[in-house]
Amino acid sequence: MSPANIGTRHAAQLPTNAPLQPRAQDALIPLSGSQRRLWSYAFANGHRSVGAVASATRVLGSLDVGKLRAAVGGVVERHESLRTRVVGFDIEARHAIDAAQGFELEHFNLAGLVPARAVTEARQIAEEYAEQPVDPAKGPLFRAALLTLGESDHVLVTVADHLISDAASAGIITDEVWAAYRNSENAELLPAPRVQFADYVVWQSRTYDSWLTQHGAYWRDRLRGASATRLPRDFATDAVPARTAALFTIPFGKKLTAVLRALAVAREIRLPIAVLALHACAMSRWCDQRDLCVSFASHGRHIHPELKGMVGLLASFPHLRIEIAARDDFITLLERVRHEVELAFAHFDFDRALELNPGCGESDIGFNWTAPEALRNPAGTVRPAQDTLVLRPFPLRLSWLGKLFVFYSNTPAGIVASVTYRSDLFARARVERFGNDLRALARRVAEDPRMPLAAGLQAGRCS
Repeated sequence: MSPANIGTRHAAQLPTNAPLQPRAQDALIPLSGSQRRLWSYAFANGHRSVGAVASATRVLGSLDVGKLRAAVGGVVERHESLRTRVVGFDIEARHAIDAAQGFELEHFNLAGLVPARAVTEARQIAEEYAEQPVDPAKGPLFRAALLTLGESDHVLVTVADHLISDAASAGIITDEVWAAYRNSENAELLPAPRVQFADYVVWQSRTYDSWLTQHGAYWRDRLRGASATRLPRDFATDAVPARTAALFTIPFGKKLTAVLRALAVAREIRLPIAVLALHACAMSRWCDQRDLCVSFASHGRHIHPELKGMVGLLASFPHLRIEIAARDDFITLLERVRHEVELAFAHFDFDRALELNPGCGESDIGFNWTAPEALRNPAGTVRPAQDTLVLRPFPLRLSWLGKLFVFYSNTPAGIVASVTYRSDLFARARVERFGNDLRALARRVAEDPRMPLAAGLQAGRCS
C-alpha cells in the first residue's frame, strides 16, 4: 500500500508455470493493468498525462557536469522504461521502446542571481519543467535538467511520466545516477538488469488467465454490490478537470504517534494498518457512508525478487472494501482492516479488480503511506556522490490529475498527513474539518481503543 510494504502474513499465490524472464525479441508489449488504469483515467478527464514522477537533488560542491551527463545517460541506457513511449489507443495501446542514444541533459543557468533569488527561481523552474505536457506517443517520457545556482551549487531534476515510473522508481533512478557518477571508471558496477519493465508487462499478460482462475472469483465476490465511494463536493463545475494543487498538512505529533505505534505493536499490527483504519473511519464520516471502497498504493515490488531494482510503473492500487458497523470499536475495526489487507495481498490484483467489477469504479478515497527509508528522494536523504559533493533533497510541489489525495508520512516529528486537493471542488474549510476530525479520532482511540467509534466524534463532522 505504499512505497514501503505494510507487511502481511500471506504472499500472493502467483502462477509458477511462467517464470519472469526476458521476453521474445519480437514480442508486442501491451500496457500493464496499472498503465491501462492511468491511461483510461487520463483520457476520460481530458488530459494526456496523469502527472509526472519528479525528483530534485541539491548538489553542493565541485560538480563535473560531463560525468553527470554520462551518468544520467547510462541510467537511461540501463532501463528500457526510460526510453519507452506509449502508442495506440484503448486496448491496442502498447509500448514503443527507442534505441539508446546520446542523452541530452538540459541546462538552466541562474548563477547571475543573488543566492536567495536563485533558489526561488530554481524551484519554480523545476516545478514548471516537471509539469510540462508531453504526448505519450511522441515522448520523451523521461527527461532531466541541471539548474546552476552558482559555481558550486546545482540542482539536478529528473522527470518521468507516471505511465513509465512510480515513486519507488524515482528513488532507484536517483541512487543509480550518483552511483554511476561515483564509479564512472567502472561501468560494470551497474550491470544491465536481467529483466526489464517490458518483460514484466509481457509476463503479466501471459499469466492473466492463470491469475484469473486463481483470484478472479475472490475479487468478483469481494466487490460485488460495492459502489465507488464519492466525497461530497462544495462546488459544482463543468470545467475541464483541474489538477490537485492546494495542500493542507495534518501533524499528529510525536506523543500521539508513539501511542498509536504502541497500540499497533500490542496488536501485532504494522503502524500503517492502524493509520489506515483511522483514515477509513474519518473518511466514512466525511462521505456519510459505512461501506467504503478504499484504494491503497502498493509499490508492487514484493511480487518477485527481480522487481526490487526495476524502474517502471510497478505501483498498483488494490481496492479494499472496508465496512464500518455502527457499534464497532477501534480494535474491532483494526482487526477487520488487517484481515482485508492480508486478503488483498494474497489475491494481489495488478490493478485488475476494477476490470472485473466495472460498476465499482474509481473511488475518491485512497490511502498512501510513505516510509522515509524507502524513498531517499524527496522524502529522505541522498547518499553523497563522492567526498567533494554534498547532496540534499530539493522538495518540489507538484500537481496530479485527481480530486483529492492523502499521503501519510512517518517523520521524525511523528505521523504527518498531507492532503492535496482540487480547490475548485473542495473548500479549504471542509479539508480542515477533516483534519480536525482525524486528529480528534486518533486522540480518542489513543485514550480508549475499545470506545465505540460512533462516540469518537460527536461533533465536527466533515459534512
